[in-house]
Amino acid sequence: MSNHDYVSGSDVLDVIPLEKLPAHVILTDNKWLFNETLRQLDENPTVSDGEYGVKVARGLFRGVELAIVYYGMGSSSIVALIEELYRKGVRAVEKVGFGVYATAQSPPARVPIGAVRLDKVTENLYPLEVPAVPSFSLTSEIVRSLETLNVDHQEDLVISIGAMTRGFDNDLKALVVALWRKLGINVMDLDTATLYLMSYARKIKASSIIIPVIPLGDLQTVGCWINYKVDERRREQVDTYRGIVSAALESIYHFREKAAMEFQAKLLEKRVRRGQHE
Repeated sequence: MSNHDYVSGSDVLDVIPLEKLPAHVILTDNKWLFNETLRQLDENPTVSDGEYGVKVARGLFRGVELAIVYYGMGSSSIVALIEELYRKGVRAVEKVGFGVYATAQSPPARVPIGAVRLDKVTENLYPLEVPAVPSFSLTSEIVRSLETLNVDHQEDLVISIGAMTRGFDNDLKALVVALWRKLGINVMDLDTATLYLMSYARKIKASSIIIPVIPLGDLQTVGCWINYKVDERRREQVDTYRGIVSAALESIYHFREKAAMEFQAKLLEKRVRRGQHE
C-alpha cells in the first residue's frame, strides 16, 4: 500500500460537521485545554459537535480565523483526523496536549523536535527510516512565543506509544526505559509521531507543545493521566498552562502572518517580472 493512498475519501466518515475549515488549526485531546483555548479567542466562537466526541470551534484570534479541534486520544484518531483536515483545506496544525515526564524537575512545556516511533500505526504507513519531525518554521514560532511569554520550556525528543490500550506490558516498559537511558528522552505521549508523519504526507505544517501530567516514578502510574483534570486550587500551575495556551495561539497567529507576507511578496515579485518582460 502506498503511503499516499492509505485512505479513500469516499470510505471515510467525516467526524467534523463542516465542509470547510480555516487554514490554521489547533488540536488538543484535553477538554480543559480546549475550553481554555476558546476562552482566549477574541470573541465567542461557534462550537459544533462532531462524531465520536469530536468538537470543533471556529473563532478569531487577533482578527485571524482559527479552528480549535478536540479529538480522541491515540494514533488512530490522528490518522483519520489529519486526513480529514487535509481534505478540508487545512495548511497548518499545532497540537497542545498532555504527556508523561520522567522527572518532576522538567520544564512545564516541551516542544518536540522529533518523535521516536513505538506505535504500530505509523509502522504500517511508513518504513522506520522515515523520521517523525515537525515543521521547522512553526516550531520556531512556538519557541519564540514561549520565550516572549516567559514560559519555561525545552526542545526535546518524545517517545510516542500510539494508544493507552497498547499494552503497558513488561516488554514495552523495558523498551521505553531503555530508550530513556540510551537517548536521554524524558517525555512520552501517544501520538506526536503520527501527527508529524501524517502531516508530512499531506504537506501540512505541524508542530506541538507537550504539557506534563505527572512525574513518572514508574510506568504503573501512567493510567491516571487519562483522568487528569487541572486543579484550580493550584493557581500557579493553572496560570502556567494558560500561558502555554497563549503561546500556542500567538505562535500560529505569527506563523500565519509570516506565510501571508511571503505569499504577497511572491505575488509582487511575479508582477515585477511580468512588467520587465512587457
